[in-house]
Order: sequence, then structure tokens, then C-alpha cells
Amino acid sequence: MFLHLLLLSGCGQKTPLTPENPTGPTPDPNPSSEPSPTPEPTLPPAAELALIKNYQITNIPGKSIVRFRIEYDQIPDFFSTDSVGRSADAFQIFVRNDGVQTGSSWDVIVRSQEIARTGYLLVRDASPHGTGGEGSGGWGPIRYPEIVFNLQGKILSFEISYSVLNETDGRFYYQLSSFWYGSIKQNFTGKTQ
Repeated sequence: MFLHLLLLSGCGQKTPLTPENPTGPTPDPNPSSEPSPTPEPTLPPAAELALIKNYQITNIPGKSIVRFRIEYDQIPDFFSTDSVGRSADAFQIFVRNDGVQTGSSWDVIVRSQEIARTGYLLVRDASPHGTGGEGSGGWGPIRYPEIVFNLQGKILSFEISYSVLNETDGRFYYQLSSFWYGSIKQNFTGKTQ
């Protein structure tokens, strides 16, 4: 499987990023006197998208934890980043604690985008937006900075306590989203039992 991504060049044409052309168009050797547009992010060569094949989010009331297991179709790459620091493969799990399935407000976010920078999964408050500092993706402050994860081949697993998820019973609505260098690729929604 090979994914062709498009990069907008300064002249408005679309140029595919491929292993033979990993950074997009070649700069014009005779540039005009017009200022150059802000360069688009560039991707590392030979990166491939890992899609979520299966997942489980399991409430374990006796231990007051929630267990997460995400299976990919190939080994995910959480450590490679593009020129603006976005991870090759990433996910976010949005948690809504109030028992209402619809709406756009989330309470807590579990983020893999910060693994390349910190080596851990981070749990953040969803708001206030823009208060999370470096690497926050515009989300709120860190609730818990070091969620240890286990990546065995294509399977990622980790556990998070109710208190870190701002939960009392482990029953919440969620949205699991996968990303490829910052672009959303998959969404799954559900409710823990």
C-alpha cells in the first residue's frame, strides 16, 4: 500500500510526494521578485500510513482503570515527524464524561502526538483551548504527563486510571481518531460499559 500525498507548490500546482520526490517540487532557480510563500511542511521519505484495524476500550471497575488496546494493520510509527513536528502515525481519544453522546465538547483527550517529543502518551484537558503550551496541538493543560504504553508489533496497549480521565465509574462516550502527519484518517465512536 502506498499513499500519495499532495503538496501545494508556490505556483498553485499540486505535486505528489513520493519516495522519489519526498519533499515536493524543486525550487525555481530563477525566482521572481515576489516574496516566496510560506513553505508547506515536508514529510520524511518512505513513510507509510498505519490504519487502525481493531480496538478495545475496556472499563475495569474493580481496579478503577480503563484498558486501551489498539491494533494496526502494520507497525505504527509514532516517532518520525514532519518538518513542523507532526507524528507520522498518531491518535487521539476524546472522552466525554457527562453521558451525552452528541455535541462537540470533550472533557479529556489522550494524545499520542507527543510520543516523539516526550516518549509517553499524554492526557490533556480539552479546554481551555490554546493553554497547553508546547506540543499541545491547541488543547488544554496536561492532566497526566507520563502514560506508559506497550507497543508489541502492531498492537499498542495502555491503562489509565479513572481519576486521570476525570471519571468516577469508567463509563464515558469516546471518539478515537487516527492521524497521518496531522491529517485525520479514521474516526471511531462508542461508549464504554
